[in-house]
Amino acid sequence: MILDYLYGFFILIIGIISILGGIKNVPADQRLVVFRLGRPLETAKGPGLVFLLPILDRAISIDLKEQVRELPHDTATTKDFKAVSFAFRWHYQVLDPIRSVLEVSNHEVMTAGIASTKFRELTREINSDDLTSERERIRYMVNSRLDEVTEQWGIKVTKFEIINITVDDHSK
Repeated sequence: MILDYLYGFFILIIGIISILGGIKNVPADQRLVVFRLGRPLETAKGPGLVFLLPILDRAISIDLKEQVRELPHDTATTKDFKAVSFAFRWHYQVLDPIRSVLEVSNHEVMTAGIASTKFRELTREINSDDLTSERERIRYMVNSRLDEVTEQWGIKVTKFEIINITVDDHSK
């Protein structure tokens, strides 16, 4: 009989700990994308107190603040076969937390790859002497391409900056 009470008490304690473990406080600048049994819920949860069902729910926290990332160094070739070293920075903000989780695994790496590819594509069309005068057009074209792609992911690239373009005059 005492053993039955101990089992009941033990189950009660486990239940209380599980319920308390499912309560999350989500800050105003974040949202939780909740997966229930592996499927995402239709809306992101937060801000405020959110209750997750123990064992059934898994949550991913998404930051809604504007972020900045940088590609410190990459290379390309101009139309006249000169090597170009470049660096750029982009600012972005997550607008749709659910799509940002479901559509792409690592949007920062993908964004850097798309920007680098578009930058290289554009520099192949320009002579090295015209590169600095075309800087603003390149920035605009890369930003446009990023907007097209990242919009599908629920992310908005708010700003794209070319930090540095250096032509290697010793190449071919």
